[in-house]
Amino acid sequence: MGQDPQADSSASPLTHLEAKIQQTHSLARLLTKYAEQLLQEYVQHQGDPFGLPGFSPPRLPVADLNDPAPGHADLPVHERLRLDAAALAALPPLLDASTQQPR
Repeated sequence: MGQDPQADSSASPLTHLEAKIQQTHSLARLLTKYAEQLLQEYVQHQGDPFGLPGFSPPRLPVADLNDPAPGHADLPVHERLRLDAAALAALPPLLDASTQQPR
């Protein structure tokens, strides 16, 4: 991926750090690209309707599960945790409903 900054003893610690950050960023972009390719391949193997352009599965209503409020991030920590716990408690019925849907 280029020269090793440690090979040049005159390279500053900042230059070495910048090189490591750049390398990490490049690897993250590569992993993202591979993940996107893998997702596309997986979706294609699922067949219709999953492979159709613009397909979005229907959202099943789940009792007590609401969309996050626009100001959720601005709430006090204890209130966010309370709301998050309520949302997490609603997940088991959602998962149960999704496994019982006809295929």
